[in-house]
Amino acid sequence: MIISRQALKAAAVACDPSESRYFARSVFVTPADGVQATDGHIAVKVSDRSPFPDTDFPTVDGVPELQAPACNVPIPVDTLDRLIKATAKRSPVPILSSIRVGESADGQRYAVATDLQAPMVAKVAPTADGPVLPELARVWLKADVPVVRVTIAGAMLARLAKIAAIVHDNPKGLQGITLSIPIPIVIDSPDERPEVDRVRLAAGCDTAIGFKVNGSEVTADGVFMPCRE
Repeated sequence: MIISRQALKAAAVACDPSESRYFARSVFVTPADGVQATDGHIAVKVSDRSPFPDTDFPTVDGVPELQAPACNVPIPVDTLDRLIKATAKRSPVPILSSIRVGESADGQRYAVATDLQAPMVAKVAPTADGPVLPELARVWLKADVPVVRVTIAGAMLARLAKIAAIVHDNPKGLQGITLSIPIPIVIDSPDERPEVDRVRLAAGCDTAIGFKVNGSEVTADGVFMPCRE
């Protein structure tokens, strides 16, 4: 599997290297769902829209022939950091900004990065010997459950996190932020049964999202303005 540096770096944000739980200190390259990571508080899965085929990755001395891994491959964040540093920072060859993850015929798993000058090869512990990714399927949103989708600019979320850290007087931002999402609905009365109301979500409604941060000394209330994708 070829995973972009961008996907791996994004997933690593959900890790916590200071955590005592092993799974929180690794990203997991999964056969079907890209890269996943969680620290027990936030979970993320990141996939490349147009991944490179394995055959495009340069041959690296000392690395046997690899095939796509059959199960999750955990990569500790400290190892991942070294792999990312070994990728090409600026190159006319896009695949050099990616990392190859694969499994040899004897079951050993490898993560490989190269800028064609100084390759980095990491042997990764099998899942049985390393951290195990929690069963995140229990928390991902279900496709058949109605949702209200709201787009918030990332910079606005960063500013909200800063407000929360100040209000709680805690730079780590571990206290909660309460979001209030209005759910616009329409009540219809079918002609054939006017006594029965049918409730449905209104289509195409833009709405602001309210937020509240309650600190011991200060309370902050506000809204995120509607933001189009």
